[in-house]
Amino acid sequence: MNIQLELFEEWLINKNLKPATINNYIFYFNKFVYPAFTQETVSLFLSNENNRNSNARGFLVNFQKFLKINSTQLGLSDELKERALEVELPKLTGRPKQRLIHPIPHEQIQNLENCLGDEK
Repeated sequence: MNIQLELFEEWLINKNLKPATINNYIFYFNKFVYPAFTQETVSLFLSNENNRNSNARGFLVNFQKFLKINSTQLGLSDELKERALEVELPKLTGRPKQRLIHPIPHEQIQNLENCLGDEK
């Protein structure tokens, strides 16, 4: 399977993705150097610790959709298309993302109360 980067990039742009997201997906596109999009190649790709993150998984999800939608234009055989659509992308496991809460310093609480009290 020989997919041109420009076609994938154009498809991502047409999806109105942010430039940073497109750059991330192109980065992983260049790292996905397997002859076909199959369960085995996806597993090999994800076996690399550097590819086990939400950006890499997002690339795989979008690449699978790209192959599905553009299979005729890409000249994929029915067998290759079917194998690509059958790929189950695993959920990412590990530590969930957490937002850090930054409390207001005690000294600023009095300033806030003073400002809010002046507007009555």
